[in-house]
Amino acid sequence: MGLKIQLFVFTVSLISSWPLYAKDVIAIEYPPFTSEKERRGGIAFELLHRAYPDENFKAEILPPKRAFRRISNGQWCYSFYPPVQGKQFQSILLSDQQVSIGLVRLKQSTDFKWNALKELSGLKVALLRTEDDALFVSQFREAGLGVVYIETINQGVNLLRKKRVDLAVYDNYSFSHLSSAEKAEIQFSHNRLISTAVTLFVNPQCNHSLPKPKEKLIF
Repeated sequence: MGLKIQLFVFTVSLISSWPLYAKDVIAIEYPPFTSEKERRGGIAFELLHRAYPDENFKAEILPPKRAFRRISNGQWCYSFYPPVQGKQFQSILLSDQQVSIGLVRLKQSTDFKWNALKELSGLKVALLRTEDDALFVSQFREAGLGVVYIETINQGVNLLRKKRVDLAVYDNYSFSHLSSAEKAEIQFSHNRLISTAVTLFVNPQCNHSLPKPKEKLIF
């Protein structure tokens, strides 16, 4: 009887010493915010761990198309990749800072700005893969731009340098961290397509809701 009790106590102690079940968070390769090559998965995951230190989150970096399919099929609980239009989800803002999304082009002598996107009609723009009828994509198509899907924002810049596209969607934070040589050949638009905080999306059907962070963090 004593041996059985000892075995039971030993088993319980082993189980209690195991790490908590990791909660997968879907993301795409978007350095420095989300990336397998960045420390702890990137800035977004750093903010997530700081906001919820008792949770065991795990980065699941996927190609954009696969991330889109997983979310479309409801096979997700947490994601930094935006959910599909029309789906229910909870948004948790993790940062106090805003990230501005704009366009980049090869440097020209004139300011890079527009009054309406249709002024860029006929140009090709590189952007991360998403659903074809997404509002973000539709604004370019309706303005007469050709859309070229890419897997990473760096791929978009490479296509821009090779003159395979005329424009690429980019963010101000990533642009500010480019080298002086890179900034000398690339121009960031005055216009902003969207501004957003670092946001975690939660699938309400998972029953894994999270409380709002006590405070928004700075990165």
